[in-house]
Amino acid sequence: MARSRKLLVAIQGKGVSVVDLEQKTVVNNLNDCIVVAASPGDGETMIAGTSKGVYKSSDGGGTWQLKGLEQVKIFPLAFHPSDPATIYAGAEPALLFRRSDGGETWSELEGVRKLPGRSKWCYPAPPYIAHIKGIAIHPEDLEVMYCSIEEGGVIQSLDAGESWRYVSKGEAETFRAVSRVTGVYQDCHVVRISPHDPDNIFVSTGDGLYRSDDCGKNWRRIDRGYRMKKYFGPVVLHPHDPKVIFTAASAAPPSGANNERPVYKSSDGGINFKEIATEIRPLYIVGWNGLVMDPLDAESLYFGAANGKLYNSADGGESWRQLDVELPSEGRIRTL
Repeated sequence: MARSRKLLVAIQGKGVSVVDLEQKTVVNNLNDCIVVAASPGDGETMIAGTSKGVYKSSDGGGTWQLKGLEQVKIFPLAFHPSDPATIYAGAEPALLFRRSDGGETWSELEGVRKLPGRSKWCYPAPPYIAHIKGIAIHPEDLEVMYCSIEEGGVIQSLDAGESWRYVSKGEAETFRAVSRVTGVYQDCHVVRISPHDPDNIFVSTGDGLYRSDDCGKNWRRIDRGYRMKKYFGPVVLHPHDPKVIFTAASAAPPSGANNERPVYKSSDGGINFKEIATEIRPLYIVGWNGLVMDPLDAESLYFGAANGKLYNSADGGESWRQLDVELPSEGRIRTL
């Protein structure tokens, strides 16, 4: 079966755009979207997280149906790597849900709700409600999962989401902005598991980019490069070269006015970073998942900007061009 060449774009307040990269066509639908994902088993099946629940499309984004959780705001979605009928959804307030029947019934994984110190989690801006920002599932041991919480740290499950523990701070440690045990800033955005060594975990935060090489037991900050911004969002790991990392950061939360967000690349596993995409500055990337790599071509990268424009690099980030596609005007791209 031929694989499609489509880019899914979630635009807050505008909906989902499905961009056919070969035909240069765009299908727009829904009226709001924070995150969108395609089923790994069927490219025509997509799910979208919105400010009021989860929607599903079975026709490549042409039509959408509400599939529950309309009482919460959805940030991350993750398909089970070996069972596409099982989907995880992270929400605001900071709750985690699982669906195991292809799209009809959601159940809460209550272990997140039972974590000690959960009452101290708090998003720093109104309405001050913490949310699960990222989900990462171990590619080999599917019982192992991680979630990043804004603001609440990184948590780990060893039983497919039934129970959880902190790995970004000490288990007995009182919740604070920076863990005294690990040194990790607890305003956590995106969590990624290395495709080369699943013991290697990366998390972007509101003050630094961190790496653990032992499943979260120990962490080190890796963004000490010259003049790097500190408020990190997307993290992209190269599928074939474990030393290549892409990320983006700003001086403060990207919702701020004129808050430029440079794109960075490391070719040595995070020891050093260099700024890329300088020829098209200034850049304003809103989405924590707004920078992605083509799964069929690791040299091809895409990012979505706060002004609704799409950009592509075909040479591993060395040069960039704006895509000639029409998306809904004044859209703030959240997820690619």
